[in-house]
Amino acid sequence: MKLNYLLIVLATILFASCDKDHSRMDDKEIQDYLDSHNITGAQKDDSGIYYVMHKEGAGNHPYYYTTVIIKYKGYLTDGEVFDETEDDATLESRVDRFVDGFQIGLKLMRPGGRATFYIPSHLAYGSDATGTIPKWAILIFDVELIGYKE
Repeated sequence: MKLNYLLIVLATILFASCDKDHSRMDDKEIQDYLDSHNITGAQKDDSGIYYVMHKEGAGNHPYYYTTVIIKYKGYLTDGEVFDETEDDATLESRVDRFVDGFQIGLKLMRPGGRATFYIPSHLAYGSDATGTIPKWAILIFDVELIGYKE
């Protein structure tokens, strides 16, 4: 029984240290991306995401269970687009249904606002690859918060 407990503790420590390593590497990669693309005005949230608020918007911020109405484009640091709303289409979804970094970014916005989020891998899909998104990928989203429903 003690051996099982010890193995669980060791696995937890190992996993946490891997996350910290990726977090540091992601932070440097995001900073390098911002520098190489001459992106100014990026702010870093305490969570680790970087964001640029292009337009502030007005009203209240959405919260965790708010259904937001958005337009967005998601891409990787190499420019490959992995998802986006088409033309004048919008997406309606609850904030809690997005990856953690996207949730954090949305809660910083107000209706009518536009922003770009630079999401480190541990707040995106981490060690899980999904679709065309490789594991440990930094995600970039251009987002317009059209509005929300309570």
